[in-house]
Amino acid sequence: EDFPQQDFMELTRDVGARYVNHPDGIGSAGRKSRLSVVMAGQNEAWTQSIVEKMETTLRENSLPSHDLFLTMHTLPDAGHNVHVDDLEGLMRLLEDGFRG
Repeated sequence: EDFPQQDFMELTRDVGARYVNHPDGIGSAGRKSRLSVVMAGQNEAWTQSIVEKMETTLRENSLPSHDLFLTMHTLPDAGHNVHVDDLEGLMRLLEDGFRG
């Protein structure tokens, strides 16, 4: 329940560092793994401080080619339970991710 105290930021930084340090890709079939974060716009746990830390991590771990390892999405009308509050929006993000 204490989202700000979870080690999510460290996990994100670790994935970013691995992404940048493996030019041939990490993941299956030589494809680079990517991390997509879905933020619930109505969830107060997503403080401005946390969002800024995520954006800093994104900038610090992007390749010069702008090949981003982290994509941040916001479902503005969703609360904590994004799959209940905005299932259609969540499914759209998943479908786009599978196509990409």
